[in-house]
Amino acid sequence: MILQKIKYIWLFFTISSFFNIASIQHPTGTTTVCECVRNNASVVYLLEEENGTKQFVLTLENCLFIGQGGIVTSNGKILTDTETYREDQQKLLKNGRDISREYTSAFDETVAIISSPGQQCYYHWLLQVIPRLKILSDSKLTYDKIYIYADNFKYSWQKDSLFKMMDYLSIPHEKLLFIEKDIIVQAKKGLIPSVPWIPSKSFFWKAELAWYKKLFKDVFIDENKKTPSRIFISRSKAQYRRIKNEVALMHLLQEKGFISYCLEDLTIAEQAALFNNAKVIVGPHGSGWANLIFCNPETLIIEIDHGIQGEEQRSAFKGMAKRMLCSYHAFYTDIIDPTNCPEKIDHPINQDMTVDIIAFDHFLQKLNI
Repeated sequence: MILQKIKYIWLFFTISSFFNIASIQHPTGTTTVCECVRNNASVVYLLEEENGTKQFVLTLENCLFIGQGGIVTSNGKILTDTETYREDQQKLLKNGRDISREYTSAFDETVAIISSPGQQCYYHWLLQVIPRLKILSDSKLTYDKIYIYADNFKYSWQKDSLFKMMDYLSIPHEKLLFIEKDIIVQAKKGLIPSVPWIPSKSFFWKAELAWYKKLFKDVFIDENKKTPSRIFISRSKAQYRRIKNEVALMHLLQEKGFISYCLEDLTIAEQAALFNNAKVIVGPHGSGWANLIFCNPETLIIEIDHGIQGEEQRSAFKGMAKRMLCSYHAFYTDIIDPTNCPEKIDHPINQDMTVDIIAFDHFLQKLNI
């Protein structure tokens, strides 16, 4: 059914009637929502939270959408508010590039954008892309198409979650506009909803995000679905950051009542049920921990990660667990095993690892597990 829908709406390249607008200029710098508003752009602020944090939908005339979510204003500035981890994520300011010479598709329509860098990763897709549909919907602004970068839109969980969210918000599937790489979209009017989940930006830690947590539970959780209270999240089917002695680790965990799951075998609804019902969750660092968004307060979280001396330990999921009022504990291992992943894995903390079973058992006992 989903594949049929995808076939029906797959619009890799659609040229609407061209309209008379200024020629494209290569970006010369960056800008912000506040600066755009000072230059007469319009913005709708909504979902105001405690501490003054807000979500927004910015309207820009004659703007450009590039790649996974790059936005360039009509006066040649890159919008930074929706960039998720560094400035100029699309590398538009790098030496030698001139987007005025690149292929452009022009739309005499209002185009909204929800794509964001890294959307092929479950974490980024779940937490940063599809919630933007809610912000767009709540703005009550009208639009003709919703821009999605097609080149890294290929997984069933992307399609499943996208349609579930659209159906929940009563957004017609035919609104979707899938754009291939190397095509710059020039929209007569662009709607840019904010990205609510950007841990690298200070506003994120001020926002209470009650609406956001409720949204995920309303859309994806079946309260009647029963799943185990103790679960282990396996990366045995992943290409890197696996636990080499997972069989031995699972022997220990099974004695304590844990059931192992490979999340890639499950739908988002099934993953949501697992995390929502679990009392204790154990697993290595990976994007599957984005499912913490479905957890209930006081869920015990145990993340297994590298403990390489001199390396800054990752804390994204520690912070996320705190946002969900869960109890987070990290177990670090300094035993790494080179991965045979065909992709280039630059960082040593992406290598496979071996868990000291005796030490992990003592760690669990201290937590009364």
